[in-house]
Amino acid sequence: MTVLWSPKKDPAFARENAIRIRLMAGQKLIRNQTMERFLPLQPIQGTAGQGFFYVATDRTYKLPASGVHVPGEYPILTHGELGLGTVVVSFTIFSDAKDDAAVKEALEALRGATLVGEGR
Repeated sequence: MTVLWSPKKDPAFARENAIRIRLMAGQKLIRNQTMERFLPLQPIQGTAGQGFFYVATDRTYKLPASGVHVPGEYPILTHGELGLGTVVVSFTIFSDAKDDAAVKEALEALRGATLVGEGR
């Protein structure tokens, strides 16, 4: 996770449309490296804001013949941004399966994120 803010104090920085534009621009950089032709944005609604994420699979990853993932290899990327007031939480989660329970837990934790002490 990385907290981002507008150096120009742009009030629209953490709004849905700005988040959508940043994520779509970022997708252009990785699209030729993913198995998926399209990386649809999925909404994420938090208690203190909203945003989007997408899931991508590394094009070069090959599951071993045994069908068992190699420890330390994480070919699935879940990336997104969640607006919180005037800041954005950018997140990237790596996993070895699209239905990984740890990814679901991480997204649930992000949904509960709040901004404390804004303006200090």
